[in-house]
Amino acid sequence: MFKLFVLSLMLNQNPVDAHKVKGLELTPPMTVKASDGFVIIDAKCNGTVKWLLVSDTKVKYVEYSNQNSVIVSVPTKGDVSVFAIGQVDGKMTDFAVTKISLELPPPKLKPAKSDPPVPYTIKW
Repeated sequence: MFKLFVLSLMLNQNPVDAHKVKGLELTPPMTVKASDGFVIIDAKCNGTVKWLLVSDTKVKYVEYSNQNSVIVSVPTKGDVSVFAIGQVDGKMTDFAVTKISLELPPPKLKPAKSDPPVPYTIKW
């Protein structure tokens, strides 16, 4: 989230609205489950859109330039930042960014270890 905040400051925009710029709007940031498989990111733009995907792990994706969308595989760990830039009437838009975050399963709680029983000694 901090990286997204710094990027939005560099782009001079609110981090919550980093997926919307003049002439280009992406799907808002989302949290997905590992079982979801794939996610579609759509771009609303009156021109062509180019994509850049950044992740800690290798991410597979398919770009559909005629529909201004990209299908991204859900990461096995970490997040995927999806950057896009549009070309409208021969002019480039600002970069828009959205994020795909992986929902982590709840931590498995281990039962607390109890102290071993103290042996009793009986003297006769």
